[in-house]
Amino acid sequence: MDSSQDPEYSLLLSQPDCLLLAVDACLGQHRNFTTASATTSNHDKIEVSLCPARPPLPSRIYVHCPDLTFADPGVIRMVEDLFLLRVAVGSPRDAASSLDDSDYFVYRAGNGRQPTLQRLLRPHPFFHDDDVGLLSRRGGNYTVAVLQEHFQGSPLYDLHILHSENPTEWIHHWEVSVTEPQLRPPLVIPKKCGRLLYYEPSTVISIGGEAGTIGWVDLWHGILLCDVLRDEPTLRAVPVPVPLDLVSCDNGLGTELGSPIPFRGIAFVKGGGAGGDGDCLKLVHLVPKATLVPGGGPLSFQMDDWIIITYTNTAMTSHWKD
Repeated sequence: MDSSQDPEYSLLLSQPDCLLLAVDACLGQHRNFTTASATTSNHDKIEVSLCPARPPLPSRIYVHCPDLTFADPGVIRMVEDLFLLRVAVGSPRDAASSLDDSDYFVYRAGNGRQPTLQRLLRPHPFFHDDDVGLLSRRGGNYTVAVLQEHFQGSPLYDLHILHSENPTEWIHHWEVSVTEPQLRPPLVIPKKCGRLLYYEPSTVISIGGEAGTIGWVDLWHGILLCDVLRDEPTLRAVPVPVPLDLVSCDNGLGTELGSPIPFRGIAFVKGGGAGGDGDCLKLVHLVPKATLVPGGGPLSFQMDDWIIITYTNTAMTSHWKD
């Protein structure tokens, strides 16, 4: 069938700016106009397809390969029509032992161009999902960047970069320093909220621009910004707002902070500044209003209400006044 007559094709054209993606990719074959193929490190053919759906229904990524029978692939990062996928290609026991047993693919759904699928060839650095950023560039090119502590607790970082023009060569920058450190919060942080005082990445955002800026975000603590297209990249730190509801609760003693993912999200918004001018960061913080259910156990709550707090930041510096 002509792709222009495909209802999924028409849907994708009518929804160019927004698709709600399911969290993980699915195992299965769903060939359509977005299907692209490559080979795994085990020399098996692998196919990836996007099946768009009108929000609030989730769109899905399908991955098909005879070597994949035990674990759903992971969608690590999404930028425009680019997807960074993690695919376990060994045995179940091997795949459970190390993420290094996985293959990583960059899939481009097409968006008016031919869809593509490219495997990140080894050797590539061992990395966790929250270490890696993805940057879309002009001409259908992209950059993958991995940021890791030089060693645990070190103020220095190692940066590993791969450009799609040369997909077999990783560029390594060792012991990259933070040239603009983050200032401490302008208030007393209770002992229970000590998690606010150290950096541990939660997610990665793609900002772009001529220098190719990527931000590694700790949603409790702050952001490390890096211009990955510069010859000698450095890091600069930007704070995120302190969660005052969690710091001030329990008569100022605060509460223990776990993962920020259930409470916070961040995005880079083009043209989202005041009056629609300029680019900005937007952070959303959820304040749940819940009561403990009697006899339901220590984790049984009834959600009564919630508050959404949105912060907008157009000046990305280390100062809290921004």
